[in-house]
Amino acid sequence: MTTPRFTPRPENDFQEFIDTYYQRCRQRCPEIEGCAGKWKFEDLIPGLSDFDTRLLTKTGLVASDWNRISLEVGKAHLELAMEYPSWARTLEHLPGVNLMWEELFDIESYYPEFCQWTCYHGTKANLEIFSRAFRNRPWSEADAIYHWKRIALYYERYNRSIDPPINLGKFESKYPMHSRLMHYLAPPLHSAVCLMDRHTTPGKLDAFKRARELFPHRETMDLVLDCIARHYETPEWYSEPKLTEFDVLLEDYLRGAINTLLESDRSLSCPINPLPSELRSAMQNFPKPAPLSVIFENVKFARLMKGRLWFYSQEVQWFDSIPLIRIELNRIRKNFLLTPLEIFSRHLLHADLDYIGTLEALRSQGISSGEIALCKRFHFLADGGIPESEYKARARQIVDIYDEFLVILERIAQVAKNASPTVKTS
Repeated sequence: MTTPRFTPRPENDFQEFIDTYYQRCRQRCPEIEGCAGKWKFEDLIPGLSDFDTRLLTKTGLVASDWNRISLEVGKAHLELAMEYPSWARTLEHLPGVNLMWEELFDIESYYPEFCQWTCYHGTKANLEIFSRAFRNRPWSEADAIYHWKRIALYYERYNRSIDPPINLGKFESKYPMHSRLMHYLAPPLHSAVCLMDRHTTPGKLDAFKRARELFPHRETMDLVLDCIARHYETPEWYSEPKLTEFDVLLEDYLRGAINTLLESDRSLSCPINPLPSELRSAMQNFPKPAPLSVIFENVKFARLMKGRLWFYSQEVQWFDSIPLIRIELNRIRKNFLLTPLEIFSRHLLHADLDYIGTLEALRSQGISSGEIALCKRFHFLADGGIPESEYKARARQIVDIYDEFLVILERIAQVAKNASPTVKTS
C-alpha cells in the first residue's frame, strides 16, 4: 500500500457549530430550552467527529409537539447542510435522545449515558441542577450493568467492515485511525475506567489518560494519545502488516484492561482472558432492566426520528445519506414497535403475544382498528432489506405516517407508566 496523503488538522469550529445549530433550532422551536452532547468538547476531533446532539425542552410536550419540533429541526438541519458543505460530517446525525428537563432529572428515567453528556446551552438553574445530578452521582448497579454491557458489545478485534467512512471529504484518509481509537477503543475503555473508579466521567481522552494509570502496557496508551494529538498523521500504521499489528495491539490492551477489572471484582462470573462469547454470556446473569425504563428509552429516541428520516430523504449533493437510512431501517422496527410491545405483553398483560396480538389487547386502552393497521404499515415499511435505490422513497413513506405512529407509541408508554407499580423487574 502507498503512504496515505493527509490533509492537515483544520480549525476547530465545533463551538460555532453547536451555537449555530442550537440558535437555528430555537428560532423554529422556542420549546427547545437547552442542548447537550455526548462526551467532552476536547473529544470532538475537527474534520472527523460528528456531533451527537441531545435537545432539552420545556415540560408538558406531547406527541404532536414532538412531531412538529422534529420536522422543524430536520429543516434547520437541511438549512445548515446547504449553507455549510464543510459541516457534512458534523451534521451526520440529527439529535438522538430528546427529553424534557423534568424527564432528565426524574430518577425513574435515569439512564447512565446522562453522565457522559456535556451541557452547552440551558438556563443557569437547569445547568446547575444537571451538574449536581450527574457529575457527582453515587455509583449504582445500573451504572455497572450499563458499562459491562458496553464493554461486551465492543470486546473483540476491530471489525474493518462495520464502520465505513461517510461524509469525510478530504479527511477520509485519516478515518482508519479515528474509527479504531475514538469509535471502537474509547467506548469500552471508558467503561472499564468507570468500573474501576466506580464513577462515570464524560471524557474519552480523560479515560485514555486514566487508563494509562490503571491498566498494563502504558506504552500502548502513550501511542494512542500521541496518534490522536497528531491528528492521526502516523503513516507508519496505515499499511500492512503494521495495520494488523496495530489492531492486535489494541485488542491485547483491551483484554488486559478487562482482566484487571475481572481480577479486582470477581462478582462477574467470567474467566480471565475471556473469549468475546464468554464475556457476553456472563452478561445474561445481570438483572434485567425495569420494563418501563426500556420502553421509555426507545420512546425518547423515537421523538425526533421523523425529522431525521425527512432530512436523510432530501437531495444534498455533498451529503451521503444512504448508509444512514440503512441503519435506521434496520433498527426502528425493533426499537420503536416490536420491543415496546413485547415488553408490554410480557410484563403488563402477563402473556406471550406477538405485536399484533398486543395491539389487539390494547383496544381497551383506546387503540383503534385504524391505528392497528397503521402500526402494521410501519412494520412493513421499516425494512432494511430493500434495494438501496428505494431507501429515500421508503424514508419519505415512513415520514408520511410517522405523526400518528408516534402518538400511538407515546400512548403505549403512558399506559405502561400508569401501570408501573405492577410492572416488576424480571
